Amino acid sequence: MERLTLFYLWQADRTNGPETRTIIDQMETESLVSKAYCEKLCQWNDDALRLFKLNHINYLCKRLFNLPMSFEHFDASQPWLAYWIVHALKLLNFVITEETSVKLLSFLASSQHPGGFGGGPYQFAHLATTYGAINCLASMCRRDALDIINQDTLVNWMRKLHQPDGSFLVHLGGEADVRGAYCAAEVAKLTGLLNRYPDLFESTAEWVSSCQSLFNCKTFTIVVHIKIINDLPSDTISHVSNKD
Repeated sequence: MERLTLFYLWQADRTNGPETRTIIDQMETESLVSKAYCEKLCQWNDDALRLFKLNHINYLCKRLFNLPMSFEHFDASQPWLAYWIVHALKLLNFVITEETSVKLLSFLASSQHPGGFGGGPYQFAHLATTYGAINCLASMCRRDALDIINQDTLVNWMRKLHQPDGSFLVHLGGEADVRGAYCAAEVAKLTGLLNRYPDLFESTAEWVSSCQSLFNCKTFTIVVHIKIINDLPSDTISHVSNKD
């Protein structure tokens, strides 16, 4: 019954919550899933939740360079796809070949716009795709991977994105939000720019802290960002439940 216990632990407690149409539909769906789960539980054995590693590895290797037309809407997110695939293969303890590594490095280098990395070759630099590209390079665990990054142009580009209030534009002329600050901090940490140019994040911790809300995803981004830049004052993060 351990699996059943875990299943119920995953469910949110809505006994004291509002009864909106959306929440009622959600609870009905969870009830149906719970019923199906319990019916199948007695039939499961140790192999029921087995991860088919070889199938996943074959799929990931096949999609690393040959994506079907259905992925065309990810054209501006190619470094993200590369990162997700390389990271997944790493978690599966699969070592990509030297030939594949060289091709991947060549592709990522071609996506490097003066400054950061774009969504693909000839696309302008964006903090999100720069995050994906650099995390992909780090996941490759090669000494020469991070060498393709032009750190001088990268830091100059990030300085242009950094705003007087501490926020970061996601691209030149773009919007500023906490994901931009988070991506910038992660990129700076992985490339060593954070230690070399601490002024790059002047006022950023204060700006990020001012963005607290009830949105859990943003809360995660805020806390991790401040942790990365090692600037988490004890009174910075207030209890969100006390926020108006």
